[in-house]
This record gives sequence, structure tokens and C-alpha cells, in this order.
Amino acid sequence: MLAGRACLLVEYDGGMQQVCCFKYEDQIDELLRELHKMHPEIPCVSEEEEAELEVEYERRRAEERRRPPLSIRAEREIEELENAIAYLERKPELYKRLSRAAKRRRNYQSRSAGYRWAAAAIMVLGAAALIYGVVSLVCRGFSGGYLLLCLLAAAFLFGGWRLLPTARNNNAAVLRGDKQARVQMQNYIDRFPAFPLPARYAHPIVLRRMQQAIAEGHALNVMEALEVVKADLQTMNADMQVSQEEYAEISTIKPLFLNADYK
Repeated sequence: MLAGRACLLVEYDGGMQQVCCFKYEDQIDELLRELHKMHPEIPCVSEEEEAELEVEYERRRAEERRRPPLSIRAEREIEELENAIAYLERKPELYKRLSRAAKRRRNYQSRSAGYRWAAAAIMVLGAAALIYGVVSLVCRGFSGGYLLLCLLAAAFLFGGWRLLPTARNNNAAVLRGDKQARVQMQNYIDRFPAFPLPARYAHPIVLRRMQQAIAEGHALNVMEALEVVKADLQTMNADMQVSQEEYAEISTIKPLFLNADYK
């Protein structure tokens, strides 16, 4: 009730449209990725964005053609990162949980105390309105106005409840979930010889951006590539305009770095 909803606009049957709402935005991204794998013939973006993606694709192709040939060392570093990506993809649930836990921690800790007080006030008003509506329905008989009041009061009541600290939604629980995700990832990558990332950053998107940094000549090795990725993420903010694909990548991995202060 107090925040934006993640929605997917689906167009079908020659122009008919349906809005589908989701609880988390990354659920939409995951759905679109799976849909593209299963049915690559179905467009997953609007015609305008598809044209923008085509322009961006041609720009990247032109940049790749202008790049100097990779050195043997650079090829070896990129291959090492590719092996790490393949290893993470064996258990995608680990890096997905790591990203979700980081997002949840970031979102929870970014909320101001006033936000929670506002939620509490809305809950109190919603509870009072719900009680008044129920009593009115019982004592005065059925009325559309009282029924609508009850429904609206219930919506505000449950909307505010989601924002208040509970047994599963409090600072300790959020930090515990984030720590567990990192511990599970650490236990997994410990079985990989010399994994190129610490567990807190272990995500295929990070590794691919590191590959890109080396391929473009911005870094000579894995450690330098990680610093390039950190610097790029630090310069990105809400005022920058990026493609939907770029936005999805940034929103997935940036909380990992923000929670760790880019260390």
C-alpha cells in the first residue's frame, strides 16, 4: 500500500493487454529469462526497447571489432572467470539467494524510522476503521458503504503490517538471512580451487562484468577487474539512464557491494 508494485505488462492476441503484478521485481526478471530460454521467438520487451537493444548490440559489436587482440595472459584470466561462472551455474539457487538476501538487507536498513511510524499509524487507523465497519454491519445491517469500509480498512491493515518488525521481518532476522546466504556460498566456493571472488560477491553477473573489463583492456588481471567493476557500480545512481538489461544486472549485484561498503 505504501510502495510501488512490480508489474509486467503482457500483450497478446493482436493488441490485448494484461497487467500481472508480482511481489518482487527479480521474479519478473527470472520469469523473462526462463521464457526467453524456452520460447526465444516470443518478444520479452516492447518494440521501442527492442530497437534500443538492437542499437546497443550493434554498438558493442563495433567496439569488439575495434579491440586489439587479447594477450595470452588476458585469455587465461577470462578463461579462469568462465570456469568460475560455470561452477556457480551448477547451483544457481545459492547465488540467487545471496542476491535476494542482500537486497532485503539493503531495503530494510534503508528505511527510516519515520517510515515504520507511518506504517504503525496506518495500521491503527485501519484497525479502528475495520472494527467500526464490522460493528456497523452487525448492528445496522448490510450496507455497501460499510462493506467497502471494511475492505479498505483490511487492505491498509495488512499493508502496514508488512512494514512493521515481526519475528521474520526485523533487523536480526534480515542480517541472519544475509549471513546464512554468504556462509552457504562460502562453503560451496571453498571446493573450487582459488575461486576469483569472495563469497559476498560470488555472482555470475559480477564475473561476466570482470571478463568485460579485461577484454576491453581496462584491467590486466582478476583483481584489477574486480576494482573496475566496483568503480563502475559506484558511479551508477538513480539519475542515470540505462537499458532494461543493464538495470536488471545493476539492481541484482549492487546491493552485494553496498552492504560490504565495496571492500
